[in-house]
Amino acid sequence: MDDQERSNAPSVEDCDAAYRRTSYMIDAPEAPIIVRINQPSDDVDTLVDQFGETEWAFITAYNPYSEVLTPEENEKRHEGLLFDIQTRGLITFPSYGVDDDGTWPSEHGLFVIGITREDAIVLGRRLEQNAIVVGVVGGSPELVWCIAEANR
Repeated sequence: MDDQERSNAPSVEDCDAAYRRTSYMIDAPEAPIIVRINQPSDDVDTLVDQFGETEWAFITAYNPYSEVLTPEENEKRHEGLLFDIQTRGLITFPSYGVDDDGTWPSEHGLFVIGITREDAIVLGRRLEQNAIVVGVVGGSPELVWCIAEANR
């Protein structure tokens, strides 16, 4: 992204506020699971533990750097993400993020079980995402920035 494009992108502060007011939904087999940043979830822990794993992440390929793409572009990017995760042999469930006040459009993604925090960040950067949500069994979901500006 060049300087002109980045100047049109939402600020880190706006993105941070939006991500923190988002409900992250997992389309789990038993029932949907709603996840919030910094709020532990026994349901997530149980789901991840069923597969003998401890780490997980929400990752999307939609709308790189918060620039809204067409549905077709987003779906093509999502298919690439799904292929990448499947070739790694990781467990996934469909997920989507819903901005609680409706300011930002919902984004489809994947809830990935067994991916390390480090690998999830690398993947988020490759997909040009501002941030991802990661967690471990027994912990709280954490917003982790993938872009350098946010880490200053």
